[in-house]
Amino acid sequence: MRIKYREMIFWIPDGVYPPAEDSFLLAEAIKDARGDKALDVGTGCGIQAIILSKNCKRVVATDIDSKCKAAVIINSILNNVSPPEFRLGDLYEPLEPDEKFDIIVFNPPYLKEEYKVSIPESRWWSGGKNGRTIVRRFIKGLRNFLSPDGEAYLVINDNPPLEETLKMIREERLNRKVINEVKVAFDKIYVLRLSLDYTQCFP
Repeated sequence: MRIKYREMIFWIPDGVYPPAEDSFLLAEAIKDARGDKALDVGTGCGIQAIILSKNCKRVVATDIDSKCKAAVIINSILNNVSPPEFRLGDLYEPLEPDEKFDIIVFNPPYLKEEYKVSIPESRWWSGGKNGRTIVRRFIKGLRNFLSPDGEAYLVINDNPPLEETLKMIREERLNRKVINEVKVAFDKIYVLRLSLDYTQCFP
């Protein structure tokens, strides 16, 4: 399968998440993002990593599925950018403990559904019973890898309500702002921009 986004073309092998409305919403949010080092968590076919490669000096792309590596390399060639550094693993697992990134992006599984082993593709959308199992892990680990002046971009939906997710982010001492949104069927999808909040570092 091949998918077009703006002037770019992406090859999607079997078993790799095909970009959808949430992917394109995030892509629009980060198209002008700049930094020395960027991280695309759960890269899939590499759409976000490749967009980041246009303005960032170094890009790391991670995913739990080894099939994504070939997709990232081929799509980099198709779109005339240097291939990001692919690392296999879950969330921050493939990173060094002291690594810092100026830009971090993540389009996570966020639907209220448990992963079904009988349906391997369900890992693309299964966010656990409350839809925030993986999102919570991402938010809790973000401070360890985001540079002091860095920005993170997170895709999220409105079920559970957005305010619950914003509260979770606030509890981790992170600034948060909705910068993009779209209505899809009976849901609303947002892109949040996060940064470190130093005002809450001291009592």
